[in-house]
Amino acid sequence: MSKLNESEDSCVTLKSISPTRCTAKTDAIAIVLKDYEVLIETVDEVYEKTHDEYGTKAKGVLTCLEQFDTSFVLQLAELLFSTSELVSKALQAKDVSLQEALSSIKVAVEYYKSQRKDKSFDFFLKKWFKKLRNLELDNFNFLDIGCIQQDIEKVPNLTNLVQQRTITNKFSMKPVNY
Repeated sequence: MSKLNESEDSCVTLKSISPTRCTAKTDAIAIVLKDYEVLIETVDEVYEKTHDEYGTKAKGVLTCLEQFDTSFVLQLAELLFSTSELVSKALQAKDVSLQEALSSIKVAVEYYKSQRKDKSFDFFLKKWFKKLRNLELDNFNFLDIGCIQQDIEKVPNLTNLVQQRTITNKFSMKPVNY
């Protein structure tokens, strides 16, 4: 917890950016990602130094934070939710015109379309891998693009499935035969 206490007064906390509405705030995700290593170290210290229900809960949180999927989902959530949050803020402005509202929605749709392309996803993955390597966490030291190539190769199949279901104007959740 020492790293956390060093800059306690100058830090933005999750509570200080907590929304009053029932929406996810990208700022909260960004803070968790920014201080991911410190968060893991702090939770680990709570686990190591307490031998009660809080230590047990800390171990569960620690296990979750050290998983590959958790970091990936947080990174992807920040990428996707940041755009929708900007559009939401624009649409909720009291002086927004219809043209501005439609324009902001159109920009968001185009952005999401661009993120569905292989080149964009590859860029996202490389940026994410670089960030994980820089964390120098024991559980992420194995990360190498070649090491998880099999998982990455599954992504186009998932992408194709999503594209097939959303190709029409109406979103469909019909089962697709594999």
